[in-house]
Amino acid sequence: MLLPGWMLVLGAASSISPVSMCKADTYTQLLKAEATTLDASARDRIEALSHIYVAGRRSSRAVGCRNKDRIIEDQFKAAALFANYVPDAEPLRNALAQYGLLVERGTAGAEHHRRLIGLHVARGDFAQAERLRRQWLSNVPALPRVLPGRFPPGLPVYAVQADGSLARDSIRLSGDRVVAIVHPRCGYSRRALQNIVAQPAYEGLRTKLVLVVPNGPHWAGDSIAEWNGLHPELPMSVMYVDKRWAAFDRQQTPVFHLVREGRVIETGTGWRGAGEELAPIMRAPRLVSN
Repeated sequence: MLLPGWMLVLGAASSISPVSMCKADTYTQLLKAEATTLDASARDRIEALSHIYVAGRRSSRAVGCRNKDRIIEDQFKAAALFANYVPDAEPLRNALAQYGLLVERGTAGAEHHRRLIGLHVARGDFAQAERLRRQWLSNVPALPRVLPGRFPPGLPVYAVQADGSLARDSIRLSGDRVVAIVHPRCGYSRRALQNIVAQPAYEGLRTKLVLVVPNGPHWAGDSIAEWNGLHPELPMSVMYVDKRWAAFDRQQTPVFHLVREGRVIETGTGWRGAGEELAPIMRAPRLVSN
């Protein structure tokens, strides 16, 4: 029986001895696993990455491995990558610890600063990201300011203001809502939204639709502001990742989640043709009736 590529990568990672893993490149293994899980579910992809990351983390602590420059470099890159997939605190702590060692040893460069800044951006910690930018990369554009306040009850998001600043907001999940995970720089997302906005067949959907951009290491504020200026009736907000988003697929775009009274009951992924991926959601009785 042929095994999926991600299972082969996972098996290889779990069978490597501590001594050989000291010589292995956990970051490279994670990149390979990313490439081989493109067609896997978000859960399977994260599971494959998690096994590789945990195995590499364990081996990096072995006698003879810790404190080696190449292991510190590898662990920093691996932790920064894996932290973009899970809201857990450990990968972030690991990335910060390894980054501190790189700075202490004088081996931290622009690439390391960018990765850590991107990690803080992906986690929604714009204040810390901006502090690092000012310290190390003052020649790149400033990051947005987050206005004072707390996230209201619901799914936490940042609302992009007219001046580019961010306000803490939330998506209230009462009744039926369609939470669309989209990205303004994704061609499939743009095609989907162009059809949804223009076609009368999606009028019922538009009244229930909420657009959320999955935050990542590369801030897309200009593209979000451009969309919001053209479509004030259907603005994009930015996901603030925490465990309240666990039921939503945020690893690809576009993904449409039909949420009923706070529970995801149907999901449509992608937009390759004429919107067939939305058919199960469009058949929802309450959505059609509204």
